[in-house]
Amino acid sequence: MQTVAGGPDLDAAILDGLRKLTGELLGRTYQRADGASMFIDILGIDIGYKDYLVRQLLQISPHAARIQPMKGAGIGPENKPIREYRRGKGIVIGEYWWTPPIRGTNQIRHIHVDTNHWKSFIHRHFSIPLGGRGCLSLWGLPREREQHRYWAEMIADSEYFERTEGRGRVVDVWALHTNKPDNHAFDNVVGCAVLASKLGITDSDMPARPARQKVRLSEMQKQKRQQRQGASHAR
Repeated sequence: MQTVAGGPDLDAAILDGLRKLTGELLGRTYQRADGASMFIDILGIDIGYKDYLVRQLLQISPHAARIQPMKGAGIGPENKPIREYRRGKGIVIGEYWWTPPIRGTNQIRHIHVDTNHWKSFIHRHFSIPLGGRGCLSLWGLPREREQHRYWAEMIADSEYFERTEGRGRVVDVWALHTNKPDNHAFDNVVGCAVLASKLGITDSDMPARPARQKVRLSEMQKQKRQQRQGASHAR
C-alpha cells in the first residue's frame, strides 16, 4: 500500500487505500441477473487495527453514512450473552451483536460482534443442502468451482471450534489452527452476515424478545395511586 500511495508513511497509505477502496465499492452499481441495478447498502470495516484511521475516513468520506465500523470477539459460556445486556441510551441490542456506549471514551461508534455465534452460523448454513431454507451458497456454475477453492478452504479450514459448557450455556468456541492460516475470508463472511442482520434479515436461531407493551401516562399514574393506597391501607 505504501508503494501504491507513493510515500513512506504507513498510516497515510492505509487511509488512502481505505478512501479509494470504499469510494470504488460504494460508488459502483451492481447488476442482478434480472437486470435490476443495485448498490451496497452498508459496508463494514474492522477497527481492531488502527481504529483512528477509520475515524479519519468517516470524517472525509462522502459515503460515511454507509460505512459501519465493526469489532469482533468471541463470547464464551462463562460470559453474559449479548441478549442479556442492559439496554440504555445509545445502546442497540441486535442478533448476537450490539453497539456499546462510547461516551467518555476515545472509541468511535461501532458494532461489537459475538464471533463465536456468527462463525457457527456461517458453517451451519453452508452445510444446508442447496435449495434448503437458510442455505448459503456460492455464485457461479459448477465448472467455475476452482475459482472459489482458495476462498472456500479459508472458510472451511482456517479455524476450528471446541464445544464448551458453562453457566447453563453450550457455546462453540472458535480459534485459529496452530499454524495460523489466513482467515480473512472467514472474517469477511461473518461481517457480511452481521451487517445483513443489522439491515433486518433475521435468523430463527435468535431467541425472540417479548414485544414491549405501550402504557399510557394516565395508566401509569393510576397504577401509582393504587400502589400508594394499598401501602396506606397496609399501615
